[in-house]
Amino acid sequence: PPAPATEATASASLQTVSTCWSGGKRLKHFAVKAGSRTVGYVNVYRYSGKSKCAQFIHAGAAKGKARYTTIRVVAGSLSLYNGGTTTQKSVGIKALGYTCITARGTINWSGKTRSRSVRACSS
Repeated sequence: PPAPATEATASASLQTVSTCWSGGKRLKHFAVKAGSRTVGYVNVYRYSGKSKCAQFIHAGAAKGKARYTTIRVVAGSLSLYNGGTTTQKSVGIKALGYTCITARGTINWSGKTRSRSVRACSS
């Protein structure tokens, strides 16, 4: 039978990477809105096995604008957060050995923190 959604392999870990999309298949692509405007996306990519990577990407009016941007990934009992001022994207957070992850991306836009959470699973 398939493993429970929270089960991890013995070598499970979280780590920051400079980018996620190199060689991965996008599993999730969720818009982050400021009113009716899309200011970014939380993307989750899948690689071989149980490897996944989450990243916040600036879009629309936010593309090319320096804004404080974050990404947090929770996988099993582990959590990793990274934030900084950027014009294009956050760093990526790669999860190795997890069936499911939850990713939350944020951007400070027009004086407010705009955010989106997404859960991504694969066997």
